[in-house]
Amino acid sequence: MRGDLHFVIDYMLETIGRSFSLFYAAFYYLLFNLFYCLPQVGLSGSLNLLLNNQNNNKMIQSAGNCLGSSETIRQCSNIFKNRSIGLRPSYFLETRRFLSHSSAEGHKDFYSWLAGIIDGDGNFDLRKDPLKKNKLVLKAIRIKLHNRDVRILTRIQNFLHFGRIKSDNKKPYSLYIVSTKEEMTCLVRDINGLIRVKVDSFKNACSYLNVDYVEGNYELGPLDPYFSGLIDTDGSIVFNYPSNRIECNLELKYNLHTKKLNFDKVIPYYKPSILL
Repeated sequence: MRGDLHFVIDYMLETIGRSFSLFYAAFYYLLFNLFYCLPQVGLSGSLNLLLNNQNNNKMIQSAGNCLGSSETIRQCSNIFKNRSIGLRPSYFLETRRFLSHSSAEGHKDFYSWLAGIIDGDGNFDLRKDPLKKNKLVLKAIRIKLHNRDVRILTRIQNFLHFGRIKSDNKKPYSLYIVSTKEEMTCLVRDINGLIRVKVDSFKNACSYLNVDYVEGNYELGPLDPYFSGLIDTDGSIVFNYPSNRIECNLELKYNLHTKKLNFDKVIPYYKPSILL
């Protein structure tokens, strides 16, 4: 028996889609700009923002009003990170947490998708405490993807408004990194109950951050966004010419956790094939 677990789903020239709540996204986008971008607008109507790159820090100017792109939101988050204005460091994070948890249902799809991404190509960097060797310390939460998929990382950063993206100069890969204890605690709480594959390391992360671990439901519901997160990292969608059909393939390492995954209800009226 091989150490891989394959799930194969095929449709006759059909596609899989998933919709998000545009209303909630627009509402919190406008709310963020109202409270955090407007104080940065000068009399000329322009907005001065900080742009961080690999070489140095540069100042950019975004003309027009505050209703800009998601890149504008990312730049605004960097202002808070660099403490360019007179607010205590945790003010923005606490406000973001309040907004996200006040609409848990509206953001549930995103966090389910993010849990799939982390279970696919995420990592909880746990190391032994030099003072207490029996204790593990969570240094960072990382997601590593090929540069062609860097937009997945920017989407995560734009939504969470914390963390940083680092590129590997020698290899075509990029990392999304969350390293402060406060931000890691916020992220772990948001995805608690949604992690199903990297359970052992997630339990240790919860223990370090004093978060009560919640076990995920291994029987996925119809069109669960968690499935799309796994496909984005460990899956593929190909066109089978001889059979004239589109196939969705997911390859996972077979272990105690992955063998409990049940995708029978993910795509309505279709049960995937499993190859061991």
